[in-house]
Amino acid sequence: MKRVSFVITLYNKTPYLPYLLGGLAAQKGDFEAEYVFVDDGSTDDTVKALKEQTQGWDNVIIIEQKNAGPAVAINNGFKRASGDYIKPIDGDDMLLPHATQSLIEALEAHDADFSYAPYIQQSAYIVGQDPQEALQIAHNENAAHSYEDNFFHISLKSAQTNPTCWIAKREIVERSGGSDEAIFIQDYSLELRLALICKAARLDDVIMAIPQEAEGRLSGNDAQILHDVNLALMRFVREHEATLSRDVIQHSIRRALGRAWKWQKRHSTIDLSGVKLAIRYLTSSFIIAKPSEELEKITCAPFTHNAQLRLKSA
Repeated sequence: MKRVSFVITLYNKTPYLPYLLGGLAAQKGDFEAEYVFVDDGSTDDTVKALKEQTQGWDNVIIIEQKNAGPAVAINNGFKRASGDYIKPIDGDDMLLPHATQSLIEALEAHDADFSYAPYIQQSAYIVGQDPQEALQIAHNENAAHSYEDNFFHISLKSAQTNPTCWIAKREIVERSGGSDEAIFIQDYSLELRLALICKAARLDDVIMAIPQEAEGRLSGNDAQILHDVNLALMRFVREHEATLSRDVIQHSIRRALGRAWKWQKRHSTIDLSGVKLAIRYLTSSFIIAKPSEELEKITCAPFTHNAQLRLKSA
């Protein structure tokens, strides 16, 4: 029997544990489950509540670390995972009962090593509602799945997942190197690294729900998200410059510059860094740009104006 390692990252998630754990307990399928919880230095009662609410569960590993951010937390979870498959979950997300089995079926049907359900198709639950009621979200029992032969280029254009949206064979996660720990939010750097090397299958179905009211949830901080998306993309291009085509590199740079320029115009005054950004963006369609630390800073700078971001050092 195959083993699935559920790798769950947590930081001050006490109110969401009933939904997270309810979804895990409800998973259907012919597989053995391992649960690797990584608490990223919570300052509330997350660990205490987690231990109480998983009492009696088999194959539970709880890792407690000093606060280092979700990228470090998920990588530490990957290191402890022993399953054939790795199924990450954000600590306030709720898996629907069919999620894991449906992702495995999509993966195996197309001889893939990674499968995902697009984040944009996912649902939400209301914090405070009964967890069992929340699990009754409708989904398509005959949902289509397909081989995604262009997943890398789709991912370069925009992020398709959060970690709760996908499952992968453990060996492909190990080969990817996990999340870039120089970036606070783990989602996009991990997706890009996996997309570069994986054979992907796509499942067009609802498999998870996020909380409608999650105080401090990173997906609610647009500046943080877009900063980390650009940082992930630019660091990825620098990391793989020797193997990526010139077209891919230039397309990625232009995407990052365009995203930064749109934010600059909407949210910031045009200072010297803004002028540099404008020049780079307006000339990027006909001047070949080389990935560099300077260009990385230019594409990330607008998101740091008038915003408190959680930044990390490389």
